Amino acid sequence: MRARWMLGALGAMATLAMAPALPASAQAEWGYSTEITNVANGAHWSVQGEFSAVESTTAQGPRARWNVDRQQDGTVTIRNAVTGQCAETMIEPNAQIFTAPCNTWDQNQKWSLTPRWDGYVITPASDSRLAVVAGTDQYRNTPLVLGVRPFDSNDTPNAVFRLNY
Repeated sequence: MRARWMLGALGAMATLAMAPALPASAQAEWGYSTEITNVANGAHWSVQGEFSAVESTTAQGPRARWNVDRQQDGTVTIRNAVTGQCAETMIEPNAQIFTAPCNTWDQNQKWSLTPRWDGYVITPASDSRLAVVAGTDQYRNTPLVLGVRPFDSNDTPNAVFRLNY
């Protein structure tokens, strides 16, 4: 009886050993919770309630917490941790960033993160000529908007954000 139990245990361990181990970073590749802050003024992405503008503010706390979820097509969705709403915009210059119910198929909720040495430029996945831009005043709530990126790809610090895990 004991020999059968030992063989069964060894068989189970051999099966587990053959399965590929997931890297420690696998979870971070598919989603993580973060604060998003502007490089120029340190202001945070924040929302005041459901269906509201995403603002650049000094406020911290749960409403300044976002879940960045990678999609199968390589884009990301940015979902507020409190409201469960996703960041969305109309894909045009000066359009505000706001929150709306998450919809996997909505192209206006898909974002690309372009790495830079000091953070990320967050662009609509369907138009990399535009980027999310924060206001210059860190002490006043200002809505985040889409700005036109420079032709030389040398984005201003107001268009660069850090993801503070």
